[in-house]
Amino acid sequence: MSKKIIKAMASLFVVLTIVASSFNVTGNAMARADDLVTNNVGLAGGLVEATSSIDVSFIRTSFILLEHQTYSVLNRPVPVGLSATFTSSNPDVVQVNAEGDVKAMRSGTANITVVVSNAFGETATMRCVIAVYMASGLFYIKNKNSGQYLTVSNGIDADGQNVIQTKMDANNTSNNSSRLWRLTHVGVDRFRIVSQVGSKTRVLTLDLGTGGANGNATNLVIDTYSSSTSDQHTFAIRLNSDLYSYRIASKSSNYNKVATVASASCDVNSNVFQYDYNGSMNDEWIFEPYEYIPDRAVNYARVNYNSHVYTYPLFEGDCTNFVSQCMLAGGRHFKNEWYIYKRSNSSDLTPEDSLIDENWDIGTFSNDVSPWISVKGFYDFWTEEAVYYDKFTKQQYENNPGTIYNMNYDVGDVVQVIQSGFLGSVYKHTMVITKKENGDYYFTYHSNNRLDYNWDTAIPAFTNVEYIVFYKMD
Repeated sequence: MSKKIIKAMASLFVVLTIVASSFNVTGNAMARADDLVTNNVGLAGGLVEATSSIDVSFIRTSFILLEHQTYSVLNRPVPVGLSATFTSSNPDVVQVNAEGDVKAMRSGTANITVVVSNAFGETATMRCVIAVYMASGLFYIKNKNSGQYLTVSNGIDADGQNVIQTKMDANNTSNNSSRLWRLTHVGVDRFRIVSQVGSKTRVLTLDLGTGGANGNATNLVIDTYSSSTSDQHTFAIRLNSDLYSYRIASKSSNYNKVATVASASCDVNSNVFQYDYNGSMNDEWIFEPYEYIPDRAVNYARVNYNSHVYTYPLFEGDCTNFVSQCMLAGGRHFKNEWYIYKRSNSSDLTPEDSLIDENWDIGTFSNDVSPWISVKGFYDFWTEEAVYYDKFTKQQYENNPGTIYNMNYDVGDVVQVIQSGFLGSVYKHTMVITKKENGDYYFTYHSNNRLDYNWDTAIPAFTNVEYIVFYKMD
């Protein structure tokens, strides 16, 4: 695809008009950012408010990115004699640095405001509009209500094979190909959803013989892609209002019907079909990347730091449960004893510890505790399963903050606090790193809900700190 750039010469109160053009991305690989530059974003044009005739044609008026891609607001270097500053209206969607390079964090829209100045103190202000869409790639797709995964029945690679929900095989991930899907772009937020069973060629498809293109309860199967019936094989994946889950809307229904679990069931092997979108947990899905994407863990932490996600239980001491959710959303998948599922829709969402097994299917590890919800259980499990970990005394950290800051721990990684107690170590708290800048770590966590609490604020809140444990998760 060729780039289409609108060049704008700023003058007093000039409003730029964006000319529409087409956008289409094909192929299995994630599209290059410079192939996505377009004016067809369905958004207002870049606004120029100038006090002089400063030339701002080096600034893009709009473009599209996929999640986690990077690109520049500038279509050429800042001209000699001018300077530019950049700010994002929504850093959770798009972040921008001092050079005008932007990074797409999650689906949504953001404005980059560019203030251009010359040597005479005159300024011109321009807005670049950026739309971010779901990225291509490999995902496990989890129902927000049941916590189970979109699955090809029996793992059979055949046309017409039914699609259901099942639990992840936590003990043998090689059996999880029936739950693994590749998203392939066919335009903006539209995809073919390709099963990774067998030939890895069959796609999620509406079985029109079971209800029609726009019918409720039309079944979902896998089938060989055909351009002559491409509407059946095409789905829009659109971010929901919770800012972490998505709906899967069929093109055949003009995107009004979405993938839904029959009867909102929590039973294994329950059928999946299309139905009217009602904004319920049953017709919304969490996309867990096959490989760990820290930005996804951070986004989940940010949007849920002060709320409860009903896919999981809520405890009075909720810190490890919350961090486990963040890791799962980032792509650290259920493994061995680190997992949790609802037993039914009647499951107690805020159970007492003694009732957890009655309401939730949860793994236990050493000393019969769960690494999903227990600080000590998490420590015992992830000191064996993390990519690597480091354990520092509080004094070691305080004496060498720069050295530890420059180690390879970053956003999406996990930190635990261990206190000294009368009877031995007390495993106290679990946090996820959501920001790292200017020589400091920032943590987000539950129990005493906090967003981006920096080290100097978070750690002193705990008395008698004995150890601080860092876990590398990707």
